[in-house]
Amino acid sequence: MGTMDIGFSVIESLKAVESWINNINTNMTGAAKTGYKATRISLGGSNTEISSLPAGGSLPVQQAEPSMRITSTAIDFTQGQIVAASQDTSFAIQDRPGIAGTNFFVVRDLADTSGKVGSTADNTGNNYNYYLTRDGEFHWTPASQTGGNQISVPANSADTVQGFVLVNNYNLIVLNQNGVPLFEQGGTFPNPPAQADDPIIVNARTPQNLTFSRYGSTIFNNNFASINTFNIPTPPITSFQPVISGNNSYFLDASQDAPGLIDPNNGGTAAQKANHNLTTTADRIQSSLESSNASVTTLIPELTLAQKMFTALSKVLTVFNENLDITFGLIR
Repeated sequence: MGTMDIGFSVIESLKAVESWINNINTNMTGAAKTGYKATRISLGGSNTEISSLPAGGSLPVQQAEPSMRITSTAIDFTQGQIVAASQDTSFAIQDRPGIAGTNFFVVRDLADTSGKVGSTADNTGNNYNYYLTRDGEFHWTPASQTGGNQISVPANSADTVQGFVLVNNYNLIVLNQNGVPLFEQGGTFPNPPAQADDPIIVNARTPQNLTFSRYGSTIFNNNFASINTFNIPTPPITSFQPVISGNNSYFLDASQDAPGLIDPNNGGTAAQKANHNLTTTADRIQSSLESSNASVTTLIPELTLAQKMFTALSKVLTVFNENLDITFGLIR
């Protein structure tokens, strides 16, 4: 069947519009999720067709794209609205101007990549699956701790320290500014908090490289390393920049032979600051949450337009099928 066949073209366009409608419905569902980022699609055409080239002063004979296709999808990482929350375990990321959407909390699986937890698990932090998220809806859950990274949930009475670890709604462990699980014996945040008492914020720089994780559309896989793990707080990759707001702002210094962390407030040289633009990229706001940047008020008109387009294309296909039936009837 040729590319200019109207039936084929309409079917291709219907597939594209159907994907568009599905994307709108997904965004409408995500509008109620904390930290959800809307997915945008781009519609384009199929191949153009040139029947004859210009010759002897005549114009070319050419046909524009006969059908629509999905050319690309992209996640919109722009800042969502910050709203107050009743729990002090809830956090929102407020991006600084010019770098909206590139900052994330870091969470990880309870078990290491070998499936071990507690005292038998890896204590270096190297062998865990880490994820990035803008959803700061966290809570304390009973746990026990042997080493900094060795956490048991539920608590194991044989472990050294009994207390609580901060987790999200998928029971993924929240990391603190030292890159280890945020664990408190009393299950509350100290006042005033120390460096280890707040969730770490990292800057992904190129968030479009992130992919959805098995935990859903608000939690992203870490795609910046050749494997799905990275070392915290000294990741062996230059495209991943740890950054913490407040008085403890640490940044990856990619100029070193072995990338490490420098503190621009205490020890970072002027040259290092200028070279790596060492300025805090986000604020951590406690007792707050970031709403989705998907707006139902804008999605409903978009859905109406897409449905009208789908209906129009369906009518074209109906007429095409009726003409085929008439043609086949004449042949008989």
